[in-house]
Amino acid sequence: MTLTRRIALTLAAFTLVTALAACGGGEAEQAKSFQTFLQTRILDKKGIRMPRPSDEERASFGRFASDYDVIVKFNDAMSDAMGQKLPEIMRRGNITSVAQLVERRADLAAAREALAQVTRTMETALAEANAAHGTLKQPEPLKAVYDQAFARLVTNPAETVPPVWRALDNALGVSLDMAGFLETNRDKFTFNGPIAQTRDAKLLDEFNKHVAAMRGATVSINAAQSTMRKLIEGE
Repeated sequence: MTLTRRIALTLAAFTLVTALAACGGGEAEQAKSFQTFLQTRILDKKGIRMPRPSDEERASFGRFASDYDVIVKFNDAMSDAMGQKLPEIMRRGNITSVAQLVERRADLAAAREALAQVTRTMETALAEANAAHGTLKQPEPLKAVYDQAFARLVTNPAETVPPVWRALDNALGVSLDMAGFLETNRDKFTFNGPIAQTRDAKLLDEFNKHVAAMRGATVSINAAQSTMRKLIEGE
């Protein structure tokens, strides 16, 4: 082998090693940049905050930018559920008088079905987030911080929101039960605003049981919402 050939091969090998070293160092810096973002923009803050990195920040994360997209995707699904779908469900389920329970029975049923759909969507979003999380390859220091951020923005909300859904579903369910009861016995009741009256003592007793169930459902909703609010605000 000629001296020139040896020098060329040596230079090629040196270039390859240098390039690999540069890539490793680059990825280490990218991991550190992403770790710092998670720590300072999420974990060091109270409550649930979903910061959006700038284009420059995303570029600094390198391949780890897609790791953050796992959290963002779940957060977007939850924001759609809580910020878009839930208000419409609440609007449909908002009943201001006993008489409206019968008149707007279809709205109650539609609200409950919409809630069931939102619940299924969130379950799918959580399953996808957990599956993606399990495939991520990260340096240990970054993984430790990322797992905390994932818990803050995905796991904890996913555990706190379902009781809100269940409480609301229960409230809609007992409202539908009351609506069905009143519809069946419509000719035996008279309505005066929020008050329902009947001369049948047995029916009155059943009516009062339905009222108690609706009140209990309201208490459950308030308690679940309070827990959710504390999570969001970091209390």
